[in-house]
Amino acid sequence: MSSWWRTGSTCRSSAKGLLNVNEDVTSGRYIARTLHLLSGSTPEHANVVRILVYGQSISQQEWWLAVRQGLQARYPQARLVMENRAIGGFHSTRLLKTVEADVIPFYPDLILFQDYGPEDDYEAIIRLIRQRTTAEIAVQTDHYVSAQENAWHDRHCQVWLPELCARYQVHLLDVRERWKQHLAENQLNPEALLSDQIHLNQAGNRLMAQIVLDHLVPQPEAGPDPQGLVIRKAAGKDFPAPTPILELPFTGSRVDLVLTGKAALDIRVDGQRPSSFPDVYLAQTPRVVGVEGRPPRVGYPVRVKVNAPYQPEAWTLSVEQVIDDGREVRFALYSASGGFEGRGTSAEDFTAASGRIALHVADWFTREAPEFFDALPAVQPGQSIYWEVVCMSRDKVEIQDVAGGVITAIQGVPNGLHRLRLESRDGAALPLAAVVIYCPPIIVTED
Repeated sequence: MSSWWRTGSTCRSSAKGLLNVNEDVTSGRYIARTLHLLSGSTPEHANVVRILVYGQSISQQEWWLAVRQGLQARYPQARLVMENRAIGGFHSTRLLKTVEADVIPFYPDLILFQDYGPEDDYEAIIRLIRQRTTAEIAVQTDHYVSAQENAWHDRHCQVWLPELCARYQVHLLDVRERWKQHLAENQLNPEALLSDQIHLNQAGNRLMAQIVLDHLVPQPEAGPDPQGLVIRKAAGKDFPAPTPILELPFTGSRVDLVLTGKAALDIRVDGQRPSSFPDVYLAQTPRVVGVEGRPPRVGYPVRVKVNAPYQPEAWTLSVEQVIDDGREVRFALYSASGGFEGRGTSAEDFTAASGRIALHVADWFTREAPEFFDALPAVQPGQSIYWEVVCMSRDKVEIQDVAGGVITAIQGVPNGLHRLRLESRDGAALPLAAVVIYCPPIIVTED
C-alpha cells in the first residue's frame, strides 16, 4: 500500500519529508478555495460554505461563535453552515477514533483544528481527513499558558506543526506567536486571558476569535482552488448533452450531480453498484439516548467498525451492567433487521452475531487513571446507546428523490481513477447540468 499526493493533474509520493517544508504555510494558499467560495457569493449565486470546528475543549469555547458571526457579517451573501463537533478532553489518540464519523458525513469545505496529545496520532488525524475528504484544514497552534511545558509546545508549534502543514498542504494558523505578542504589547500575564490554568476567559475568547478571523481573508493571487480539490464538469462543454447515457472517467472519491429537473436513473462505478464498495458505509457517532453533550457519558463506544455483509441499519446497545463506575460496561446489542445480536463487554473485542458490527476494546471511552473525567458520570444500566450505519452512495435516483438541485451520487469509493456511468431508466435525456467531482489530495494505491 502506498500513498500519492494528487496536485492538479500530477501525483507525487507522500513520503515523509518529500514536500517542501520551507513553503510558507501561512500564506492562505491552502484555504483559498473556502475563501473564494465565501467572497465569491452573490445574491444570484449564494455559495454554500461548510466549516467545521474540531478538536477538544479549547475548540469548544465561545470564540468560535464570534468567528461564525464575523464571517456572516463579512460575507453576507454566502450560505454559511458552521458547526462545532469538538469533544472536551479528547486528545489526539481519542479524537483519532471519532474523526471519521464526525468529519466525513459533514464533509466540510474548511476545518478549524486544534488538539493536544501524541504527535503521531495528531498526524494520523490530518492524514485521514486528507485521504477521505477535500476539506481544507487550518491548523491552530496552541495558545500560550504558564502551566504547560512550554519548551515542548514551542517546538511543537514552531517546528513540528509547520513541517506537518507543509507535508499535508494545510494552512498554519499561528495563534501562539500572536498570543505572546498580545501579552507583551499589553504587559499582561498569561493568566489575564484564562479562566483557569488553560481555558479561555472572555478576553481570551475575543483574542482567539480575532486571530482566526484575521486569517480568513481572501487571497486572490492564490486562485479559486489551487489544489484542484473540486472539479465541475459542465454538460455540453465537458461531456455530451443531452444524452440518456453518460460515461465519464474521474479521479476522486465523491461525485455530485447537478440536476435541472426530475430524474430516474441508474448509477454505476467501474461497472458496479456504488453500494457494493465497503467504504461507502459509515457508522454514525454513537450517542447515549436522552443525554446531551460530548462526551455524553463514560462507558460508551466512540467508534464502531462496520463489516460485511454491508447494509444501512439502525443499532441499539442496551447497557446491562456497569462495573467500577464505568471501567467496564456489559451490554446486549440489537439490530433493526435481526433483533438480538449477542451480549458482550467493553473489556473484550465483540462481533455481532450477524458479523456486521464489531466493537473493539480500544474503541470504548471508559474510566481510566485519575483525571478530570472522574467528574463525568458513567452510563447506567437500562440506558441505550444508539447509532445508524448509513450508505453514503446511491445506486439509483428516483423521480420523487429530487426535482432539480444537487444530490450526492457517490461518496466513499476508493480515492483514485474510476469510470462513472449514468443511464436514464426511461430512455429520456438525463436532466444533467453538471457533474462535480471531489478529489481528496492523498490517493492510496496498491503497490
